[in-house]
Amino acid sequence: MLGKVEKGAILFDLHSKLEKNLKKSFESEIEIFKRAEIKARSFTVVCSILKDKYSLGSHQEEILTIFDELFADIIISIYLAGCSLDNPAKSLLRRVIELGVGTVYLWDLPHKFWGWKECEMDLSFANMLTHINSAEYRTLVSKENIASIQEMLIDH
Repeated sequence: MLGKVEKGAILFDLHSKLEKNLKKSFESEIEIFKRAEIKARSFTVVCSILKDKYSLGSHQEEILTIFDELFADIIISIYLAGCSLDNPAKSLLRRVIELGVGTVYLWDLPHKFWGWKECEMDLSFANMLTHINSAEYRTLVSKENIASIQEMLIDH
């Protein structure tokens, strides 16, 4: 038997330990944390650009809400890593990668998006990567980028 322990003491002890780990991490790796935070904030910037610059389909507007999730997951992952909780941090980063690839994959495939969101269809990471790496998808991205660059040149 552990004896009489103040309620919640173990949680406060854990919090104290994690706080010490975080402070120690910040002391030695602050620049890495700063760069990671700046990169995480790029999700909100990209989201704003897409909202302001392009007329979006309803599925694309819904996809943009995922960007907030990606930002939050990265920030929490940084925090967990700073607390020396490496495995939970890695799990969240894996989710960011999978969800990030999913947003790119679903952007031009409204039927796949609605199947995933409304019909509980699973997305295969391998299939998404195959699609994104396909010659036809790379051609689409190339053509879209050329059109966007030409449009910007005409506007200026």
